[in-house]
Amino acid sequence: MDYGKVAYTHRRNPGKCRKNVRRKSVCPWYHAQKWSGCSCRSLHLHCSLRDMYLDNTGLRGRILLELSRKLFEEMRWEEMWDLSEKIKHFFTLTPVPWEMERELEEEISRYFGKKAVAVRSSAPGEDTAKTSFAGVHASYVNIRGVRDILHHLRLVWASLWSDTALLYRKEMGLDVSSSSMAVLVQEIVEGRVSGVALGKNPDNGSESIIEAVYGLNSGLVDGTVEPDRWTLSRQTGDIKNHIPAERVKAVFASEGGTELKSIPESLQERPPLTSEEVLEVFELARKIESLLGDVEWTFRGTTLYLPSIKTDNHSGGGGQG
Repeated sequence: MDYGKVAYTHRRNPGKCRKNVRRKSVCPWYHAQKWSGCSCRSLHLHCSLRDMYLDNTGLRGRILLELSRKLFEEMRWEEMWDLSEKIKHFFTLTPVPWEMERELEEEISRYFGKKAVAVRSSAPGEDTAKTSFAGVHASYVNIRGVRDILHHLRLVWASLWSDTALLYRKEMGLDVSSSSMAVLVQEIVEGRVSGVALGKNPDNGSESIIEAVYGLNSGLVDGTVEPDRWTLSRQTGDIKNHIPAERVKAVFASEGGTELKSIPESLQERPPLTSEEVLEVFELARKIESLLGDVEWTFRGTTLYLPSIKTDNHSGGGGQG
C-alpha cells in the first residue's frame, strides 16, 4: 500500500465515502491515522523503520552473508527453506533497539491499548502487471498487547525471506536482496462477512469482481477458505454470474489469534452477501477506483468498512499483501 494515498470508511447512512483524518507524527518511521466516522485506528510503519532495525542490529549484514553462500538461481527448495528458517530465527532472537522500541511502545499503547489488531505486511511494489504477492508475506490477526505486536512485527519483516517468498522471487527473476517491507498495525473490525472487491476484472475490463466469505478475511487471502464469487457489469452493476462456494468453514477471531471453525448449518446454504449488499460493495469499489484498486472490506452489522485498501499497481502504485 502506498501510504501517501488516503484511506476511506463507508457507512450505509449517509452512504458516502469520507477522507480519513490523519494525525501527522514527527517521527519518520511511521504515521498514524484514525478513520473518520468510526473508532478504528491504524499505525503505518514505514520501510525506513525496518531498514533502521536491520542496520542498527547488524542483521542486514548477516542476511546478506547467508544469501551470498550460493547463487540464488541455483538453490533448491530445501535450501530455500533452510535459509528462510535461519533468517526467521535471526529476527525472533533480535529485539528492536531500545530507543526505537520505546517510541513504538508509546504509540502502540496510546493508539490500541489492549484492543485486538492485525499486523499486516505491505511490501512496496509487490504487485505489478506481471507479479502478485498476495498471501506470500505474513500477516497476523487478533494480536493484543505491545509485546505481542512488536514480536509479530519482526515476524512480518522476516516473511520477506520466507521460503514461499524466496521461491516466488526466484520464479519471477526478482532481486531478493533489494526487497523491502512496510507494516500496517490496524485495529480489527470483526465483521460477520468479509471479502475483496476488484473494481476492474484483470481478465475482462468491462467487469468487476466481488469475493466474500463468512468471518474474517484472512481465510480468503491465504487460500484457507473458498469464497463466493460474483461477477458484475462495470457499467450497470448488474450481477452477471455468481459462483457459490462450499460454505463449510470460516476463520474467526480466537484468544491470541484466529481459528478455523465450522460454519453453522443455517449459514451453509446461504450466500454471505445479499444481492443488495453485493451492489453496495460494488458501488463503493467503483466510487474509489480512480484512486485505488483492489479493496478488502467487511460488514459489521449493516455497516460496510474498508479495513484495507490496495493501490492499483498496474498504474504504478504501491502494493499491500
